[in-house]
Amino acid sequence: MPRDTTSSRAFSSTNTSAGNAYSQLMYRLTRLPVTVEELGIGIELELYGDSVDRGRPDRFLQDVLESVITQAESGLLTKPFIEPHPRAGLDQGDHHVLDTSNGLSARVGFREGATNKITHLSLYGKSDMGKSCLHARIASEAALHCRTFLIDINKGFRRMPAMRRTHSFIRWEPDLRLGLFDRPDGVPLAQYDQAIVAELCRNYSLQFAEYEILAAVRTLREQDNVNLPLVLRTLQNTKVAGWSNRRRYLDSAMLIISNLIHATGELFCCKTGMDLNKFFAGNVVLELDGLLVKHQAFLTRFFFEYLHLSSLSRPAENRPLLLLVDEAQELFQQEGVGAKILALRHYGVHLIANTQNPSRSPVEIRGNSTLVSFRLTDRVDQEVFGKAAGFTSREQFNMLGRLEVGQCICHLPQSEWKSPFLATVPRIEFSDPEFDIQAESKRFLSQFDWTPLEEDVPLAAGVAKDMDEPTERFLRDVLNQAHEASPLTQRFERAGVRSASKQGQIIKQLVADGYITVHALAVGRGRPLKLVEPTAKAFNEFDVQWKKSRGSLPTRVATTLLAKKFSKLNGWSCVREGMLRFDEAEKAVDLLLRDSENRIVAVEVAGNPKHEVHNCLACLGSNELRRHVVVCVNKSVLEAVKVKFSGFDELSNSERVWVLTLSQALREDWMP
Repeated sequence: MPRDTTSSRAFSSTNTSAGNAYSQLMYRLTRLPVTVEELGIGIELELYGDSVDRGRPDRFLQDVLESVITQAESGLLTKPFIEPHPRAGLDQGDHHVLDTSNGLSARVGFREGATNKITHLSLYGKSDMGKSCLHARIASEAALHCRTFLIDINKGFRRMPAMRRTHSFIRWEPDLRLGLFDRPDGVPLAQYDQAIVAELCRNYSLQFAEYEILAAVRTLREQDNVNLPLVLRTLQNTKVAGWSNRRRYLDSAMLIISNLIHATGELFCCKTGMDLNKFFAGNVVLELDGLLVKHQAFLTRFFFEYLHLSSLSRPAENRPLLLLVDEAQELFQQEGVGAKILALRHYGVHLIANTQNPSRSPVEIRGNSTLVSFRLTDRVDQEVFGKAAGFTSREQFNMLGRLEVGQCICHLPQSEWKSPFLATVPRIEFSDPEFDIQAESKRFLSQFDWTPLEEDVPLAAGVAKDMDEPTERFLRDVLNQAHEASPLTQRFERAGVRSASKQGQIIKQLVADGYITVHALAVGRGRPLKLVEPTAKAFNEFDVQWKKSRGSLPTRVATTLLAKKFSKLNGWSCVREGMLRFDEAEKAVDLLLRDSENRIVAVEVAGNPKHEVHNCLACLGSNELRRHVVVCVNKSVLEAVKVKFSGFDELSNSERVWVLTLSQALREDWMP
């Protein structure tokens, strides 16, 4: 209902007639059967009240408010959602998770026999609207009757005392050890290996290398000793022709696996990992904030795949298991995930996932889940959610874009209440963590056993042979990551190789032997910049540790060039991989710029358009952000990004979003 500020507005204003007009509007609002939020005029009412306080009433806003209220009084605007009736059975579940608009307690249950038993729960909505609060509410409420395993990629749940009282927190470092090929009891080896290798290859776009990795795993299974470093060594020792498609498949597989091992530390470097069934036996929050997005996605899918396979091999337990996934868009992109999620309900496993776009979740999930939507601004998302929830009027669809923080629309298809209803998330208390997360993680993990790697499993295999001195000097310069952004000509200059024929011979030899990859980066109107990247084979044979930051080599070099340009601008500051902060969260961007007036510009360098929509939507949620710039490494990426952005009105029509190529961004006359 409207704020009770009628009298103060009327008498504090220097304009008596304006104060009376405001009082009359407030009085008429209190007599309506709909709330200010349902009418969608909360912001207008606030701004009009402020103008009355200043003695300058905004006549335009006054006319807008009077028009809306008059329509509501005449019945042209009706209440979009019917208030639940007490006899609807909303109060007969185990867990109180929502409050309805008429003050009822909306409760749900996950056990057999609960009136409002749900199978899976999908939460949708923009960032910072309350999805994580509802996640935490469900997890803390269900901790007594269920097992809960929550995957957190933003370390936001540690700030909630209710979660700290009911859950154990685990960080992926420093004591967590996972055996990637430790299969659950009862699952056939071939089925498990096929599923895990396929997921590994899909996550890192290695579909053509799946056969090579799976062959290495099967070879190691015959020796009854298989782990990720051994798979890498087996691939390195595989003999194939120096210049062939299979050589490229092997090189790409070795590069990604080596990258995964070095980026995640010792997470997968063990002979036998910790028993994952014990993780699922209690109430656990696994924080993955220290990992790159690509590795977060892989771990999320790995846990889901492991849980799915282990559930198929044993009967359902008495205590249901809740798998809660924060930011589940990466999980939903998995092939066939919809059918797997639906199968879990027969084994007492319930998925509770939040994501921003219902249009990107599998149709099987939308049709067989309890649906909760917070504010949705995209018309496609509104239509998709409304059809799944059974909306019957245009007012219901429009209401999705006007929900306030903490408000949501809930549809419980399995309960006695069949129609969607308006609800709010009960208040969640936030505070700074009162305990050491790393100490807590170490204490919890101390109860698990794991077996370290055997000493005879090396990750490096000596120095390359049959290579002349100029070629080795050039390759060592390529391996020097301090020179990562150096063009090909500078590398040959430092190696002392000035003969054009010798340079061509070195490039052909190293590419054929699988030591380097050559890229071209368009930086202007002239010739493209030639870049050289070492493969995993070169790193291992020269015993060089992997220190690569996120993104491909052209993307990283483009970021370096842009950072140099922006750092030279007077009055500007530039932070590489800076953190864009929100009210209760933060997000890393490639470049975070501040101008002389302390206004913020976020720059994302796109070598692949896959994640740019999600990145841009997330960044636009920051009120401090003046502009979000997407710099594409070439024109093909530019066109792909524009096609993806065209499906979102807030991206394609926003003045805050700029998309351009690297060559345009590097021009002297261009400013962000």
